[in-house]
Amino acid sequence: WEEARTGFPFVDAIMTQLRTTGWVHHLARHMVACFLTRGDLWQSWEKGAKVFDRLLIDAGATRNNNKNNIFLKKKKKNGH
Repeated sequence: WEEARTGFPFVDAIMTQLRTTGWVHHLARHMVACFLTRGDLWQSWEKGAKVFDRLLIDAGATRNNNKNNIFLKKKKKNGH
C-alpha cells in the first residue's frame, strides 16, 4: 500500500502521487485510507495515519486524523 504495489491501479496511482508530491485530494486520502482498513488489507487506521503524517506536506494531527480517520475510528468503534 505505502509503496504503491497493491495491484489496484487507482490505489497505486494515489499512493505514487502522495510519495512524489506530498499531496493528494482529501477524497483520495479517504479512499486509500478505506482501502487500507477495509479493502483487501484490513490494517489498523493508525498505520495509515503514520504514513500520511510522514508523507503529506500538509500533515498534522488535526487535519489528517479528524478529516480522514475519524470516520474510520467511528466505524471500528461501532463494530462495522
